[in-house]
Amino acid sequence: GRVTRQYPRTTSESLVIRLNNIEGEVYEVDNKMLSMLDMLEDHPEYYERKIKKICLKDSDEVIDCWIYLLFMYKQQMMELPFLKTYSSYGDHGKNYAVRESRGDVGREYWSDVKVMD
Repeated sequence: GRVTRQYPRTTSESLVIRLNNIEGEVYEVDNKMLSMLDMLEDHPEYYERKIKKICLKDSDEVIDCWIYLLFMYKQQMMELPFLKTYSSYGDHGKNYAVRESRGDVGREYWSDVKVMD
């Protein structure tokens, strides 16, 4: 599905992705899985989970879905390279690294990306 309005999308790999509409996969999850996703996305400390209108690609049906957004990003993030779409294996050379393979990485990168209170 895709959101029905434009948002900037960021990654911790020093890339900013501007999409006409953020695209992603839509899953039905129970409250237990939603809680696990909140932990994965560091909600609400880093990303914020919000309900947004999503247009399903196959049917053009518009439904409400939870998505994770970073609202308090630093303006300099908007000066980084923009990508039309993101794939972990894209020509940008910034493959996704699962948390377990990142070593002892915590919140130290947050201040590079997010406006901290």
